Amino acid sequence: MISHLFKGGSKRMANPDNNKMIEEVWGPILGFIAALVLLIGTGIVCLIIAISVFAALYLINANRIITVCIGAIGIITALLLYGANIDFILFPLKVTGQLFSMAGQGEPALKILLSPPPDFFTLFFSNYFKMTLEIEAWSKSFPLGIVMGSMTYAAYLSYYQNGVSITKRTKDQVKGHKRVGSFAASLGNNKEAHTGNGSIIGTDRFGKTISLNDFEANQHVLVLGTTGSGKTVTISNVVESAINRGLPLIYIDGKGDYDLGRRICEYAKKQDRPAWLFGMRGDSVSYDPLSSGGYTSKKDRIIELRDWSEEHYKKLAEGYLQSVFKVMHELKIPSDLMSLSAHLDLKKLKSLVRENEKKLTNAHELMEMLNAQDQASKSIESLVAEIRNFTNSEIGHLFKPQEGQNSLTLKEVIDKGGIAYFCLPALEFPSMSQTLGRLIINDLKATVGQNLSNPDRPPLYAIFDEFSVFAGEQVLNVINMGRSAGIHAILATQSLSDIASGRKDNADHFINQVVGNCNTFILHRQNAPEDAKTLAEMIGTRPSLEYTAQISQKEPTHMGTVRRTRGFLAHPDEIKSLGTGEAFYVSKHSHKVTRIKARISRI
Repeated sequence: MISHLFKGGSKRMANPDNNKMIEEVWGPILGFIAALVLLIGTGIVCLIIAISVFAALYLINANRIITVCIGAIGIITALLLYGANIDFILFPLKVTGQLFSMAGQGEPALKILLSPPPDFFTLFFSNYFKMTLEIEAWSKSFPLGIVMGSMTYAAYLSYYQNGVSITKRTKDQVKGHKRVGSFAASLGNNKEAHTGNGSIIGTDRFGKTISLNDFEANQHVLVLGTTGSGKTVTISNVVESAINRGLPLIYIDGKGDYDLGRRICEYAKKQDRPAWLFGMRGDSVSYDPLSSGGYTSKKDRIIELRDWSEEHYKKLAEGYLQSVFKVMHELKIPSDLMSLSAHLDLKKLKSLVRENEKKLTNAHELMEMLNAQDQASKSIESLVAEIRNFTNSEIGHLFKPQEGQNSLTLKEVIDKGGIAYFCLPALEFPSMSQTLGRLIINDLKATVGQNLSNPDRPPLYAIFDEFSVFAGEQVLNVINMGRSAGIHAILATQSLSDIASGRKDNADHFINQVVGNCNTFILHRQNAPEDAKTLAEMIGTRPSLEYTAQISQKEPTHMGTVRRTRGFLAHPDEIKSLGTGEAFYVSKHSHKVTRIKARISRI
């Protein structure tokens, strides 16, 4: 004989579908009928006594011995009152039968049930509840009430503290998540994307809509899924909801889906919402990432575009850039990217100060500040080159305000409750997409930071799609500190490993920081076994069972063991087998894991 470890039971077990029908359908129906007969047949007084006994036993956490003793007290009381017969059971039934006959005007019971008189129920229940006022009813119902209460509690102990019952219930928990049917999915598709305080994401297998409310979104959301798994469909529901509710939304798309951006803007305009589309290809508005804030804030936005290996050179660059922005501010020179690129030369700045010396009240101070930057100017040549490469590129003109055109500024988007879509085609422009993505995030942080003191600020949805393209400390800062600023961040990428794509150091630490700052996860299909297993472990486990069956070469021996263990709430194989549009919705707030079918957005 050999031992085989598997999930399941003997092949000769009863048909599970028939068992399920008995347990889930006929069991509750028969139980309800029995409870109804018990309630009416034994009388209200007997039922009150039984409930009181059950509650007392439950509160003291009585064991089986105490329960048996209480039941014995009821039987002994019955023997003392009624003798060796069953009158203690018959008395409540007789009283109820008399009330039934009186209300039915003496007609046969079957006729009363089939065709009750007009006042039958009124007469019956008025007399039924009057029994609680009769001392005789209490004294003669007392024994049966005690017996019923103790027997009910014994049944409760048998089910909830019996090893076999516990094993059976644990086995029921091990069942996997079933797919969402087409009918259930259609129920969500027919509804609007928005709710009073959130967005409909999809439906579960029972047709119940699964929503992401604003509170959960403010705790940030991570959406994962391989190409073609349905991430964009899921995210589009959040976009549609934000547009319908008039909430500002900033969408940074690292995959560069220009067609999606065009559809979003068209849908927003149909809803009378302002929308801006910035793209490296196709029609695009100009964008001014330095439109708001003081010169120190603008300096920070540029400095954070790159990762500095030497803190010394970073400090030199900060001092130099701050001097440039301050001079531009004093001379009232527009501080857009194109203008900044043109005024990075220290000699040119000094010349401008000398030319405007009479107009400036602090010309001497500015000149001393610039003279102090002589040494720094040689140390930041690479940063100057990076800025100029950016502005001299084929999209450089998009950072210069155009005459007769309203440039895109995040402040205006937020103030007007509009939509801004940034299309960053990372395949065509890998380096520039990364730099621009970081610049947009830096602009977002600065703009939102200036609005912190406004108590009436609306929720701001920020979607970072394929954010591994521009993932860095900027994204971490947004999700770490963005909650208090009202940012509702939706982070989307293909897998956990993609989050730290391109990072040479502390990749695992970076992934943990991103995951640790999100409280809602929408997990679409994962193809890599390692990613599926990691996500399953992240979701958590529940009580499970392992069955060991003993079999011979001819037939099962019907012998084996059952061992309690822990099983995945969402098994890696389930995550790998999700269909297009299917996902696991994991909420840390409700502690629930639900398999859903994403709603098909109207965008």
